[in-house]
Amino acid sequence: DDDVLDETVVTCIVWGEIVRDALPASRLDVGLDIDGDHGDAPRLITLSTSGASWEGRAAGLADRCSTLAAQSATLTVVDG
Repeated sequence: DDDVLDETVVTCIVWGEIVRDALPASRLDVGLDIDGDHGDAPRLITLSTSGASWEGRAAGLADRCSTLAAQSATLTVVDG
């Protein structure tokens, strides 16, 4: 439905690359990957910002992620 693209809601789309052209230009993409081939392998979460609305917020997001990583033995922030 069209309300999933409303800028006031959070929408999670599995396999979002399939509908990438229909997504808003300003968005936060979240990638989830398993870093290994066993059930207890760590999960790698990648945050990617796109669009003008994230230009002023991306640095704050990176700072917050770094703060969370400093508080947790299981969270690592990789720059780049």
